Amino acid sequence: MGMIVVVDINGQNSESSITLARLIEAAPVEKVILSGAAGPLDGWVRRLKSLGRTIDIEAIEPKGRKDESTIMLAARATAICLSDPDNKQKQWVIISRRDGFQGLCELLKHQGAHSALWLAALTHDAIRSILGSEESMSTSVREVAKAMLAKNGQQPVLIASLANTLTELIPELRKPKDREALFGARKFKAICLVVGLKVKGEHVYGIA
Repeated sequence: MGMIVVVDINGQNSESSITLARLIEAAPVEKVILSGAAGPLDGWVRRLKSLGRTIDIEAIEPKGRKDESTIMLAARATAICLSDPDNKQKQWVIISRRDGFQGLCELLKHQGAHSALWLAALTHDAIRSILGSEESMSTSVREVAKAMLAKNGQQPVLIASLANTLTELIPELRKPKDREALFGARKFKAICLVVGLKVKGEHVYGIA
C-alpha cells in the first residue's frame, strides 16, 4: 500500500524533517508534498533529497500570506486524490499544526482513500503509530480513553478527567515538555486529536 505524506511546515520544528526522513526509510512513501515559507522549505527539500532514495517530492511555496500555503496544500492534495485511479490503495498522512486539516482527512476518505491520518507534528511516537506498533504511546492513550468511556456508559468524558488519569497511569505524560516530544503538543486536547480521539468542546466522545 502506497503512502502520501502532506506537510504544512509552518510551525513545525526543523528536526521534524529528520523524523520525516526516517519515516520515508521505514514506510512505503511514494510522494511527499511540502508547503511553507521559502527558506525553511528549501531545507526540508534538501534533507529529503539527501536520502538518495527515488521519491516524488513536491514543494509548494506561497507568494503572499502564510495562510495561502494552507489553502494551496489542501487544494493540491484534493486534486491528487481525485485524479489517482489507485486511490483506494493509498494511505494519506497529513501533518500540520492547524487542526482544520482534520477536515481534509475526512474529504480524502470520502473520495476513496484507503485511510487518512492527521497529526499535529511528526513525532517518534507518531511514526510508531503509523507503522502499526502496539507499543505506541498513542495506543496507550486511546486504550485508557476507551476504558474510561466504557466505565462511563459510553457517555463523553471530560478531557481534564482523562488527563488526570493519564498522568497517574503514564508518568511520561506528566511534564508538558515530554508530552510535546511524544506528540508534538503540550495540551491534552491537542494530544487527544493527534492520537485519533473524537473531541467536541472539552469532552472526548470516542475513537475517530
